Amino acid sequence: MIGSCCDEMYISPSGDVDILVDPALVNNQSKDSHQPSTIAALRRDLSSCEIALVDAGIRSATALAALNNTRLLVIPSQEI
Repeated sequence: MIGSCCDEMYISPSGDVDILVDPALVNNQSKDSHQPSTIAALRRDLSSCEIALVDAGIRSATALAALNNTRLLVIPSQEI
């Protein structure tokens, strides 16, 4: 979820993952005026959340399974 801390990296060995961002985070619009927008579509074997592991920051986007058969491999930061 946007604004939460991230201490894991994810890889999708099957299915697709959409990356969504709240438009209010990148411009001066009201948070109530827009739904999250898809800014990327990650296909099989691509990773997400790896940047937050490096800078220990908060999430600026949300990942959402785009297909019913999407599976995620969760890699905790301690194992990287």
